[in-house]
Amino acid sequence: MKLKDFFRSITFRCIVVLASIALLSGAILSLLNDILYVSDAEVFQRTINKIYTDEEVGAEAIDLTGLDTENDYGSVKNAYAMDNGQYLVEATGKDGYKGGTVTAYTAFLAEDGALTGIYKVVITDNVSQSFISKMDSKYLAGYTTAEASAIVGGTEYFPTVPGRTDYIVTGATKVSDATNNAVNAAMCFLRTQVLTADGNTDGEA
Repeated sequence: MKLKDFFRSITFRCIVVLASIALLSGAILSLLNDILYVSDAEVFQRTINKIYTDEEVGAEAIDLTGLDTENDYGSVKNAYAMDNGQYLVEATGKDGYKGGTVTAYTAFLAEDGALTGIYKVVITDNVSQSFISKMDSKYLAGYTTAEASAIVGGTEYFPTVPGRTDYIVTGATKVSDATNNAVNAAMCFLRTQVLTADGNTDGEA
């Protein structure tokens, strides 16, 4: 086939059409990405608004440099000292359904250098947790009860015992294990890396 015949062929026309579609799609996707982009700061502010619905609260990021953000329950991604005296920690809990994870923000109540309870838990992400919809606001409110406060104010952690149904575990799926561990990972981090006996936040256990 001669070159000029190729340029006149259906094959060449198809190539041109496909190339044009690819270029146009790329341009549209790039434009939408710029329009719909949400910065980390905006994502954090949206989370703050979900947690503190009745008040405006400022946050000071805790420097994680030199602190151990990995523990038996999962890992800490971000931590903040709130100007209302609370601590807000974003952590990922492990050992969920099919070995998946749950990431959540937990707002902890604190007094005199010790945790006293949980103000609110907000789930932000998960991996492979098909029953994550079961972790609704009613379920998450269980972390704010007097029983939960006794755990937070003591030395124990939320249970992830298979089949246990009496507290914070549905018994139907291990997604609750990963949710508990997200809270546990945040709590362990604060207890061992941030809060001290005298109330200072100098990173000593």
